[in-house]
Amino acid sequence: MAKLYFRHAVMNSGKSLALLQVNHNYVSIGKKTVLFSHKLDDRFGENVIASRLGVSADSVSVFEDLNLFEHVKSRIAAGEPIACVLCDEVQFYTDLQIEQLSDIVDFLNVPVICYGLKLSAFGELFGAAKRLIELADEIEELKHVCWCAKRATMIIRHDEHGNVIKSGNLVDVGAESKYRSVCRKHWKLGIYEAPKDD
Repeated sequence: MAKLYFRHAVMNSGKSLALLQVNHNYVSIGKKTVLFSHKLDDRFGENVIASRLGVSADSVSVFEDLNLFEHVKSRIAAGEPIACVLCDEVQFYTDLQIEQLSDIVDFLNVPVICYGLKLSAFGELFGAAKRLIELADEIEELKHVCWCAKRATMIIRHDEHGNVIKSGNLVDVGAESKYRSVCRKHWKLGIYEAPKDD
């Protein structure tokens, strides 16, 4: 029986790599998948999911008006035996698109595995993450560690001068140059790297 999965983690924890590994597992046994990325994350180009370790795969770039259910349904109707749908950067999807993903599970009987952030750098749930928590059959946290070796559950955004940013636009796509994953204590303190010895 198909399920809707939400696999969340902080920045730089290997979410895209985990997605690509699952995709490889399906493809290596001759199964067809649909990969969704999001147009907001174009660090590696459009219509591609890539890991900083150099692994990548073609994807469909999601924009606000794309109906994910109808997209998958039309591919199945065209004769593609879709075995799994894999979604990257799911925190950027709309609430309606999250519901469409649940419809893929419920009405097309295709499992959907979503990867993304749960919390913003301001410590608040992304809207899509909230909807996934409400609808998902299974929720899993992919683990990462803070510089202090405690579990990293939060994200700090900083500018080019190292100043912590605690307000402003919710979405600002970037990687290590803008974001660091930390434990809750160091998120509260705004400390995103180990103090340097004098």
